[in-house]
Amino acid sequence: MLREALSVQGTDCGCDRGLLREEIRGLILKADVERRLVYSVIAEPDTVDAQGDVMSAETIEEMAHNFLLRPRKFDNRHDWRGLDAAPVESWIEREATVLLGERIKAKSWVFGVKVFADHIWHKVLS
Repeated sequence: MLREALSVQGTDCGCDRGLLREEIRGLILKADVERRLVYSVIAEPDTVDAQGDVMSAETIEEMAHNFLLRPRKFDNRHDWRGLDAAPVESWIEREATVLLGERIKAKSWVFGVKVFADHIWHKVLS
């Protein structure tokens, strides 16, 4: 969901240093304008994601842990092309809760990102 929240698939994003063809939108829990931080739910258990997949809570937790164990680079919907943003926070929400006014399922992966590129930040703001 983070890639969707950043709308990195937008036609004028240029995140892959080329032209992108589609735009995907998603829920941004919070955007801190002064610090260029964006918070979003990356994955929710038993929920269809942007690729049409449904993941278990165990799979989501393993994915979140593996992301932090390996080089933490963002790509564009799994295309392996880097984005000009970096992770700053990552956690598994252990209990169902309301976070920044949104209902979050237990075992959801929540993520915070620092956006460096102006073209990506303009997408967040729009």
